[in-house]
Amino acid sequence: MFAPDEGSKTRRKIRRTAEGWSHDALDTLDSSKRKVVEAAQKLKDTAYKAKQEAKEAIQEATEKA
Repeated sequence: MFAPDEGSKTRRKIRRTAEGWSHDALDTLDSSKRKVVEAAQKLKDTAYKAKQEAKEAIQEATEKA
């Protein structure tokens, strides 16, 4: 049978584990933020292109009329 670690060793292990989880959570948050920013930029680009195409279509329609 083995005796448990000292309290200070146990607390150190808990702290290191919690720090690891914290770093993982921050990495996940950064990655998610990057993906949201990229998606927002793609949406903005798509909206701009749609606006330009609509302007061109209206201009062509008015020129034909």
